[in-house]
Amino acid sequence: MTRQALLVLPLLVALFAGCTGVGGATALGLRSVADGAAADWDSNAQLVSVFGLEANITLPPAAREAIREQAQKQADTNPEAILAILSDPAVGDGVAPGWGYAYLSSKGVYGVLVGADRSILYSKQVANSTEAESGMAQIEKSGIDLRAALNAWTIDSDKASANLAAANSTFAQQVGKPNQVATWFLNPEDRTWNVLLAPAKGRGVSLMASVSYEDGTVKSVRVMGARNLNINGVNVDVPDQSASKPAAQAPKIKQEAGTVQGTVSTLSNTDSGSFDISKVHKDGVLVFSARDSAAGTGLGTITITVTDPNGMEYRQTLTPTFGSQQKSLPFDPTTGDWKVQMVSSGVTLGLDGTVAWCTDGVPTADSSQNEACQQLSTEGTASSASLSAWLPFAAAP
Repeated sequence: MTRQALLVLPLLVALFAGCTGVGGATALGLRSVADGAAADWDSNAQLVSVFGLEANITLPPAAREAIREQAQKQADTNPEAILAILSDPAVGDGVAPGWGYAYLSSKGVYGVLVGADRSILYSKQVANSTEAESGMAQIEKSGIDLRAALNAWTIDSDKASANLAAANSTFAQQVGKPNQVATWFLNPEDRTWNVLLAPAKGRGVSLMASVSYEDGTVKSVRVMGARNLNINGVNVDVPDQSASKPAAQAPKIKQEAGTVQGTVSTLSNTDSGSFDISKVHKDGVLVFSARDSAAGTGLGTITITVTDPNGMEYRQTLTPTFGSQQKSLPFDPTTGDWKVQMVSSGVTLGLDGTVAWCTDGVPTADSSQNEACQQLSTEGTASSASLSAWLPFAAAP
């Protein structure tokens, strides 16, 4: 989670308070209502994050009762609202029964939940001024201009979903299926929509995706295995809706992995490379690294862009001030020729850039030494803990 996500954790569990779960709306479509409520609280309030949930889950009676019992122990949580909201007719389309908005000011952090009918379902100060000052200090230290970042938000949640469906056939096929959950988080740090579309339980696929909220560009899509669902601390045993016939065992494919390196500077600010993926895989990791190769000139940045055979880009900008920096991204390992482009900006005598990449599969002698493969092995492809971090109702903070 980003720094902004951490600021609104106290609000997440209250996302469903008073919500009817009837109808649907987009995030931008309801923003003006939330802005008005926040302005009444503090005219200087600044929007810092937006989040939403779509779900359509068939709950067994035992799980339904357990969720109700657990929710009744939480003062700000309405058990009937939680159960009612789990009936979105088209999960993943970016049209949700309600959207949550978090605002920051010197007074504290303020949370607003707006229903699809534009009614304010929840509005409350969820953190005090001391906590807000800490959050503001973190944001200032990160160098993010929140006002500029949120003013750049032009792509609505339904448009982000449509762009994802156009770019990724797996996402398009999953939208609207029953027994699924979709969570949406607006991330001003990299100006993207972060989306998770996942089955409640059983055979199926999960997708994590990132879409620019400035121009709608699909930044990344990661396809993973099925995950288990946890609602308000209750592990939900949702019946497997797929056919009872066991799936045929797929042949074990070996991992594919490699590294692309380059050096850029003020005098020669571009470098490039490529790699090839020859087999079909479901999952992969890209690790972007940069090192200041000329000690004492750490004023430059390097932007590394990895482009798949269909033109989808995975991009990271690194500033290895007087040392090194590393970032990683999940990626959809499409077969074919991949391009790597490195571009420097600012004043630098030399920046070494590296992209390590790895797909899922049976490890090989080469892949076992690859940093991306090590991350892929550590993270796995179906971590229930990762899902809990995405789901607003996964557990009370």
